[in-house]
Amino acid sequence: MKISSNVFKIELREQFSCNVFYLPELNALIDAGLSSKQELESELKLAGASLDSIEKVFLTHAHFDHAFNLKYLPNVELYAHELAIAKLKHDDDSTFFKETTGEKPLLPNKIVSFKGGEVFGEVKTFFTPGHCEEASCFLYEDYFFAGDTIFVNGLPRIFMQGGKELLSESYASLDKVNAKTVCCGHNQEGEFKKELERSRSELEYF
Repeated sequence: MKISSNVFKIELREQFSCNVFYLPELNALIDAGLSSKQELESELKLAGASLDSIEKVFLTHAHFDHAFNLKYLPNVELYAHELAIAKLKHDDDSTFFKETTGEKPLLPNKIVSFKGGEVFGEVKTFFTPGHCEEASCFLYEDYFFAGDTIFVNGLPRIFMQGGKELLSESYASLDKVNAKTVCCGHNQEGEFKKELERSRSELEYF
């Protein structure tokens, strides 16, 4: 689905897959999703891309529904938080790969790790733990790619001890981000500031 000339949403049919976003000017994906190779290739084709044309993947976190399809992209540059890389390399239980797919994570040959705050070309990184230890977000133009840090019209989801406090701090760290649209790992897109405030208020019920 075309969100703008610079952002396409790749919607995969697998029930548990995250949303994948394609940035044509960068030949990049935000997250890789969970699907068959054939489906991913087919959906990319609808957006004018192919598996071979993708040069970069920016990964929001190491959960299987976001990282599984990296196995089909061995030649890309993977940008991910250092904690996400460590979890995937060691097949950490918190990625849920074993229990959901029965497979081990497969990573591309080129890996660029970050801590948060780095800028890679037109993409700025943010370290936003809370959903999980390695959760990260990305800003490209006025689009904020939140992974599972924000769920438009949904409740925050926490998969770690102390996640509520960390997520509250992460939300506070995003207050000055200049973005218009938030693109989430699940659910639809929304207004960034509105959804940030709504998500913050929902934490009170945890």
